[in-house]
Amino acid sequence: MSERAHPILYVIATLLAVNLLLTIWLVALPRPNGSPAASKALPSGLTSLERDRLFAQAQERYNADDGAGIHALFDEFARSQIDEEEVVNQVHQLNVALGAIQSGQYSHYEFAGSQGERDFFRLLFNVKLASPQFPTGRATLTITSIGDHYGLVGFHLHAGAIP
Repeated sequence: MSERAHPILYVIATLLAVNLLLTIWLVALPRPNGSPAASKALPSGLTSLERDRLFAQAQERYNADDGAGIHALFDEFARSQIDEEEVVNQVHQLNVALGAIQSGQYSHYEFAGSQGERDFFRLLFNVKLASPQFPTGRATLTITSIGDHYGLVGFHLHAGAIP
């Protein structure tokens, strides 16, 4: 073996080792897919019926172009940080652009992180929209919880293909 080949073999072996470690690290990262092994569990009081009720309330207010009503659904934590007029304007703009939410089906949740003792979760719903340009989309209800107590802190609507 020549002297030039020896350092090249070390470089190749080092790159292979780094690649293997990076692959192991990426595979070991938890995925936010709603499974208990990959994220925190939702608060016990947030049953499937309660989840659907929250969505139905947000859908009803959105379809009525009632941004103030959506703001009123937020818990005290969110209402103190989110300006009602901003919600009213955003809901109106979405309503004009996308039309009504015709239906929605719960997909899954994602653990979004913690801030102090508060945990944040995103509840994702696949939706059918009245817009001919964007017939499908995703509605996201963001909730926060402290223990088993939870409250709504966000409502987002995204049009387009659902990944």
